[in-house]
Amino acid sequence: MLDLWIDYAKEYLGETNYFKHKKICINYNQWFADIEYRRQIADKLQMEFSDAGIDQVKSFGGGSSFERKQFNGKASSMDVLNRWQKVSDNPQYKEFFNQEVLEYSEKIFGHIPGTESLIK
Repeated sequence: MLDLWIDYAKEYLGETNYFKHKKICINYNQWFADIEYRRQIADKLQMEFSDAGIDQVKSFGGGSSFERKQFNGKASSMDVLNRWQKVSDNPQYKEFFNQEVLEYSEKIFGHIPGTESLIK
């Protein structure tokens, strides 16, 4: 799983180019936080932009893996960019981190304070 995430990170950053045809990479953190970025993605997808539904939590799969349907109607107020902190002490979660993952994470998302503590 770790290797797969690194492969995706490399593809996102353009270090690899396996998906050659009309690839659109989306930075979830930026998508969540930035309406203009969402507009740009819609434009790239040749879709009419709408934030309708931005606050809905879909029922598929039971809703959010962290809050289930608790935030339905106010999903944009979920603290999704800091969810990693809720599991940061879990040894199984920490197994997915090493220096390479941290470096790629910072290239994609910028420095996220505290994530360095995930490295063994």
